[in-house]
Amino acid sequence: MSHKKRKLSGVIDDLQNLLGPLTSYELLSLTVTSSFAAAATIKSKRPKEKDTNALLCVEESLAQGRQEELHLFETHIAPYEDLLNAAAAHVNMIFGDEIFYFNTSYDRGKGRYTDPTRRDIEGPKPDLHVWMGLFLGPAAEKASRARFAKDEEDEGKICYEDIQKAFCPAGSIRAMPILELARNILQYLETEANKLRHQSELLRFCATYGLSHAARNVLKGKYGEVEKELTINTLLVIPCQPKISIFLSVRPICMPFVGIGAVLGYSHVVSFAVQTMEADLQTPMGIKLENGQVKKLEEYRVGKEVLRWAILSKQPEMVNTLVENGVQFRWLSNEDLEEIWKVLFHVDDGQSDEYGPRWLPSDYDPMMNYGGGMREMRRYRARSCYKEKKTVLSAIIAAGLPRDLFCPPMDDSIETNAMEEAKANGLNEPSEKMWIKITREMSQSEGKRRDLIAMACAAYNQVTKRAQRKTTLEFYRHVLGMWNEPNNVVSQESNLTEFEDADPRWRLRQEKGESMFRPWWEKSHSDCSEDEDSVESTSSYEVEDINYNVPMHSDDDDDYESESEDWLSEEE
Repeated sequence: MSHKKRKLSGVIDDLQNLLGPLTSYELLSLTVTSSFAAAATIKSKRPKEKDTNALLCVEESLAQGRQEELHLFETHIAPYEDLLNAAAAHVNMIFGDEIFYFNTSYDRGKGRYTDPTRRDIEGPKPDLHVWMGLFLGPAAEKASRARFAKDEEDEGKICYEDIQKAFCPAGSIRAMPILELARNILQYLETEANKLRHQSELLRFCATYGLSHAARNVLKGKYGEVEKELTINTLLVIPCQPKISIFLSVRPICMPFVGIGAVLGYSHVVSFAVQTMEADLQTPMGIKLENGQVKKLEEYRVGKEVLRWAILSKQPEMVNTLVENGVQFRWLSNEDLEEIWKVLFHVDDGQSDEYGPRWLPSDYDPMMNYGGGMREMRRYRARSCYKEKKTVLSAIIAAGLPRDLFCPPMDDSIETNAMEEAKANGLNEPSEKMWIKITREMSQSEGKRRDLIAMACAAYNQVTKRAQRKTTLEFYRHVLGMWNEPNNVVSQESNLTEFEDADPRWRLRQEKGESMFRPWWEKSHSDCSEDEDSVESTSSYEVEDINYNVPMHSDDDDDYESESEDWLSEEE
């Protein structure tokens, strides 16, 4: 017997033993077990005319065998292509981050796997070495960890070339037979099940590494006795690294299975959990207390939290997946919407994103415009970051983000009336005294909305050619045009019934006598507390004056001509 056939026989025997506790029907059909032999036949024989029919039959058998292998893989592990693509995406992302920090020497700041707005909250993080062990076996994981330790000792560099090569389209993992890959993953799961104390930890492992269908076997008790309270909606504790800080109180965050999958960008995990395993998107998140108990946070429901996380961590595909599975943009809190506005329009604190790989494109070159001095380099960095944010903004608008929920309305008739008044007085444009009078007569609410639009416009103009820069009114009209519905604004309260059906928090608030909600731009800092019992109508609300900081990369050099495209222009 050849080495290849002996290896195949060993894989089949291992799979028979591994699948025994997981299924009650015939484990591996004759078509599957003969697929390797069929492949060998095709490779060893040249199609002669007299053998053509025989070879066609072998090819059909091979195709049928592959379909059965894929079905077996998906039934007990996850969809084959989705799992391999997800793993490769994480490997490439982590590898790219390391290269970025090595080339730029920037401070790491917010980690890739921390909450986008709360850097003290650590989310789930896959281990690249576990990926290697999961797909290639324990020996590969051991070798990967040894290489990692050696790289840390040599010049402080962290190299993942071997891992990246294994996961590339032409790498060793893609070249592996499907049954052999399934055998390795199921063996790893069996080892983890014997090592971990609770099945909830194994369920978290499946969510962390995209093993969507394996999680179903965990909950069915296929890997051991399941705790009575363990369901697909059970809060799973996310381990975090111990930190010593006098400013931050680090506590492990707890989220259900679907939340872990969403944060890590596993669309197949989210869809399977919601559509097949009945995951509840209104499950509250939680934190683990010092006494080991888990405290639920009713205000932080997993659906809206992972939607915020996906938007602010540049995952437009996950935003689409969440929306397709029932998550609504209207679930986002006012604080969430305000933060998303600031980040995507690059205002206020948004400039900190220019120093990390999350919002800079993968082809970012830190040496671009190096000869032009610091000003040129900072503008290039801002343009690169801004363009990525434009892509995410366009994606969430296409996914159904309501315009009236997100974009502050501005009364553009003020400028029109001012121009008419100026022409009536024989002026080409309103004088400074006229604008001062208009500004003083403007309501605080209108003034704040204009400030927000003006800040976004200023950030836009700083990354745009001088000839293509816009006034505040032009920018506002252009932003409205991104929704392609300038005359079709739907108010929040008009669809309150639908909101109640989708999100019980709306119903709970209405039971308190609250008839409508303030938009995020009408909210003062005093309203950001957890107690929201004193919600009033926006028509009678007085807005506090808020001073906004000028973006850090601004200057007054009008002679500068940017080489960037007008990335928000109608011509794109």
